[in-house]
Amino acid sequence: MRSWLAKVDKHLIAALITGMMVRQLPHLLWGLGGCLRDECAYISLSKRIIAGEGFDPWEGWLWAPGQPFLMAAVGFLFGDPEGTKILQVYLGALLIPAIYWVTLQLGDRKAARIAAWMAVFHPSLVYFSGRLWSEALYATLLMTAVGTLLWARRGAWQRALLTGFLVGVCVLFRGVATYMAPIFVVAALWPEEGVSLELLQAGVRERWKHGLALFAAVVLTVAPWSVWISTRFDGLIVSDATVGQMMWLGNGEHPPMTFDVANGMNMVPTMEKWTANTREHCDVAMQPPAWNRCEVNHAKAWIREHPREFVERIPLRVAQLVNPNSFLTRHIRWSKWTPMPFWLKELLCVFTALTTYVVLAGGTVASTT
Repeated sequence: MRSWLAKVDKHLIAALITGMMVRQLPHLLWGLGGCLRDECAYISLSKRIIAGEGFDPWEGWLWAPGQPFLMAAVGFLFGDPEGTKILQVYLGALLIPAIYWVTLQLGDRKAARIAAWMAVFHPSLVYFSGRLWSEALYATLLMTAVGTLLWARRGAWQRALLTGFLVGVCVLFRGVATYMAPIFVVAALWPEEGVSLELLQAGVRERWKHGLALFAAVVLTVAPWSVWISTRFDGLIVSDATVGQMMWLGNGEHPPMTFDVANGMNMVPTMEKWTANTREHCDVAMQPPAWNRCEVNHAKAWIREHPREFVERIPLRVAQLVNPNSFLTRHIRWSKWTPMPFWLKELLCVFTALTTYVVLAGGTVASTT
């Protein structure tokens, strides 16, 4: 045990301890107030689970089960599902060693240390770690899955089972991870150097067991939930049923709702005004798969009838998709951290944008050198 601890990088230990302290600091200084949007839904769902009322849709759409059940477990054990905020401070901090490990496998110890310390002070990562959104744990799971994938590629195919399990857990926390599973399978088979048909074929011949094990582990991890929830609501559900709501937000007579400051609506009265003359939601009493299909079909019909408006909205929707800063900065601009000094809010907004620029620009330069 001592010999193993002696090999642990002291810089990593320092970064992890600092990261935990930094993630607790906002709670201690300003608090984080009540629930916001998705958090409120998670709290309600977790309380229903604790009360024995089961897992039901929320205003028509069905959430991925991971976060509500995690919060329900915390509430069952400690009396309050909102206590998950404290847990997520530490779960979010575990992203630091995960990033260190991934970077160490791709680069060297110096690069791993730099990446770990950047994660310590990344504003958005710090913010998520003190909230009830699923991103804190999801990001840690996803980065750990990347690390295990790199580890699996260097060894026996059985290692890929761990990667597949982690990706499956990601799917249970966020349905969008369903689309990442094939990417992980392809990455497991990808050749070491260069891209050509011959190299790809060689990669498949060398690691086909890795890819198959990874995919099987994903399926086996997600299948119990998928089978149960699909049977209960009489329709195929992999993890969640939320696409219909997303389609409604951006494809209707109302302007697309992005919830970004200066790039969409951010107040409930504004939302009600925008949607006053748009199509109504499908009946929320429908089963989630049917409700989801209904909303998607209505959105497709609107797109067919308004192709020009649909195309004109694409840049805005892409901007929303690739904007890595909006989540934290929008909540600062909405004055959700009222006790925080104004000058610090402004500085934090600027620092958040600069942090993203350094990561994207620095990563791009590093990948080409």
